[in-house]
Amino acid sequence: MPIDLSDIPTAVADYLDNHVTTVVSEVSSGDTIEDGETGTFSVSVTNADAPDGVRLVNVRYHLTISPATVAKLEADTSVLAPKRATINPNDPTLAFGELTDVMFIFPLAGVAPQAELDVGETATFDGLKVQGIKAGSATIKCHIHADIDQNSLFPRSENSPNGQVQLSVT
Repeated sequence: MPIDLSDIPTAVADYLDNHVTTVVSEVSSGDTIEDGETGTFSVSVTNADAPDGVRLVNVRYHLTISPATVAKLEADTSVLAPKRATINPNDPTLAFGELTDVMFIFPLAGVAPQAELDVGETATFDGLKVQGIKAGSATIKCHIHADIDQNSLFPRSENSPNGQVQLSVT
């Protein structure tokens, strides 16, 4: 099967678009919060099952809310999942209680929900917060940014078929 290496970036983007499912739950108080009130919601991301799934690493959750004049995302200071206003991991974390219309969550490796998603795995962030700003309707969206685990995609130390020869001993 011929593969053009130039097709790999498109294949990765296609995988994330078509094999990873993201669900944003309803806000805890139903679909309505008051001006100044804080509601909670969760985000769940599911990676594709075998045989189509591949392991994902360096997973970052990208949340947005629009319009930000109606409601904003509220940051907490979890050391297990730092939150930033940009995708740059070197930028400062958002302050506790800071309101924003864009938030990137950077889960740490080895801590649930993790920065890795195995084949068929679902990761859920509970207790995310949204605060009402003024009357109206707003939409919370989430998707992930991730890398394909190259070690699972390109296994190392695979063996080739054996060469063989038959010999007779007399």
